[in-house]
Amino acid sequence: MSNEYYQPPQPPGPPPPPARPYGGPVEHVPDYVAFAILATSFCCLPFGLPAVYFTAKANGQKESGNIAGAIESAKKDKTWCWVAFGTSLAFWVLYIGAVAIAVAIDVAGS
Repeated sequence: MSNEYYQPPQPPGPPPPPARPYGGPVEHVPDYVAFAILATSFCCLPFGLPAVYFTAKANGQKESGNIAGAIESAKKDKTWCWVAFGTSLAFWVLYIGAVAIAVAIDVAGS
């Protein structure tokens, strides 16, 4: 009998992930931390702050195992991020339009 087919025992694999309290599979909870911070910093502070709040809330709920609550908070976070971005975009479009109209009136009046 030869040893050409012998394989040494393999080390055990990684341990299985811990079971969740609700018993179901771990669902993916979207993470909008960067979007919330950028929306708060560069877009609209009053609408960006709720986005940061819901981001922190979603992360806390995800860590505690409340996946359904974390997904709901992540949806609210995404909504507030887009509200902050849309408000900022609308402001800048109106501002540039007002400046263009003022310049056009000034040029026509000269």
